[in-house]
Amino acid sequence: MKKAIVFLALLLCVGCSVVSENASSPKDNKDAEELIQNANAAGNLVKELSFEDGKGSGGESTDNVNIRTISLEKDEQVEHILIGFTQRSDAAAQEPQLVAPYFDVKVQEHPYTMFFTMHGVRAFDARDFTALKDSDLVADAYWVMTHDDSAYRFVVVFNSPVHYKIREYADPAQVVVSILPRNDEEEDDSAFYTIRTDAYPLGHELGNMEERVYEEEGIRYLRESGAPFNTTESSFYMELGNYETIEEAEAKVASFQMIFEPGFNVFIEEK
Repeated sequence: MKKAIVFLALLLCVGCSVVSENASSPKDNKDAEELIQNANAAGNLVKELSFEDGKGSGGESTDNVNIRTISLEKDEQVEHILIGFTQRSDAAAQEPQLVAPYFDVKVQEHPYTMFFTMHGVRAFDARDFTALKDSDLVADAYWVMTHDDSAYRFVVVFNSPVHYKIREYADPAQVVVSILPRNDEEEDDSAFYTIRTDAYPLGHELGNMEERVYEEEGIRYLRESGAPFNTTESSFYMELGNYETIEEAEAKVASFQMIFEPGFNVFIEEK
């Protein structure tokens, strides 16, 4: 059961732990690598993203891009999420985008999420995430408020740990996320403490708070209420770090108090 300790303190952010593919055995990793190697993607393979501390990036500087489609393919145990792009236009038939816009991905756990930021993007036609509702591995997806009018951000939440591979294609542009359930030999059930804000509907409150700690590591948005895959009729909170002890969490809250104006509640939850 979650225990919430309410602090009349203000915001903080630190790095969160990462979905590590090294958590499972070498044999599991080898088998997973073989299973998720192939995706039925159009275009030419540009690169496979490499990850360090749960962060990877790809694409090129662009503008006026539309995240036009998000589709799902299933291949035995593997699922492929295919993100397709066009040039933004009012026309029904939009011009293909030849290269993927610059994007970065952050992978975190508790819960297991991928947080995408796509730059040089001014439209997001696929933000209802309809295809992902048929996934056996994706629990939720939603887009996130940003004050940058040439970027879109969205979060994909998984039911459990996953092996993952993300590849970038060109001519036409696609980003393909291949995922496979991860069978950990042991799962760490130790309690930990997370720092979070109050929940707000989609709007500027969280965005204004985030701007104050934008360069800090580990910020992510998690759902508080509303139906999965729904963004506009839901509420979200900002998670600001995970800690092994409550003393560590309290110290971090205190160190960031001076950054924020009074009035923002911060919660420490034991999980």
